[in-house]
Amino acid sequence: MRGQRSLTMAILLIALLALLALAGCQTAPPAIDTSAPPTPTPTPTVPPLPDPKTDPLGALQYSSKSDLVHSMGFTMAMSMTLQPADDAATTALGDVVLAALQNANMTGTGVIEITDKATGQANMQMAMNVNAAGQEIKVETIVLNGKAWSRVGDGQWTESDVKDAQNSVPGGMDPMGMERRLKDAVNVEYVGEEERDGQSEHHLRYTLDPGAVDLVTVFGSTGIPAERMNPFLKDASISVDTWLGANDLLPRYQDMKIAFNLPGTALGIGDANLRMLMDITMAYTNINEPVTIEAPVTQ
Repeated sequence: MRGQRSLTMAILLIALLALLALAGCQTAPPAIDTSAPPTPTPTPTVPPLPDPKTDPLGALQYSSKSDLVHSMGFTMAMSMTLQPADDAATTALGDVVLAALQNANMTGTGVIEITDKATGQANMQMAMNVNAAGQEIKVETIVLNGKAWSRVGDGQWTESDVKDAQNSVPGGMDPMGMERRLKDAVNVEYVGEEERDGQSEHHLRYTLDPGAVDLVTVFGSTGIPAERMNPFLKDASISVDTWLGANDLLPRYQDMKIAFNLPGTALGIGDANLRMLMDITMAYTNINEPVTIEAPVTQ
């Protein structure tokens, strides 16, 4: 009995020594961090979009900011019509001349990518079909990395002046051109919320002051030098309807109507006063999506 008890004590002593040795091998418990937790980075506050219903001018100015749109596609149509400005002009021109005052129409598609907002540089590719005086002409233009090319019909591509090529962009299509032009918008009104092509859009209407507007952005695609039109535009009427995306206020559609008088001498047809009517419609697509523009193959 005594031997058994001694054996039990020996086992307990060995177990105790083993526990002590194991405890000695344990690392100290981690220290408790009593410092203050790091201050979370605040989430930047995004200002609310202007409400087109109560602030149509603010919404229009917001939509025209060039830093919101980096690239886009477009389709456009433009018509120009010459009419006698009054009864005296109708009599003076006669039936033969009146019959020759045909409509000129232009349609086109293209893409544009802003490369340098500060200097107004952009890459661009577009194709235009012009129908005037009974003839139809196709004109293609490419601007890429500071170089420009153009061709008529199925002819060869030839290098052209970059500035001239950029100025041929249809009025109101270039995002930076829109920004410059819309700063002269007056009489801005909210028409209503409408659905176009399955999307909800805010419809706004405004006019442009012909004495202040940058006419290059309006007449760029017509081939008419803005300086040539300046003397006749002081009494022009320029009205614009635009549709902005309901969720982002970015431009989706535009319809610009321009009307002004000019003397027949400007066109070499006498002193009769003429009335020129222009209607330019635009549809903006694939806003801020990647754009692929390649240089043409030239020989």
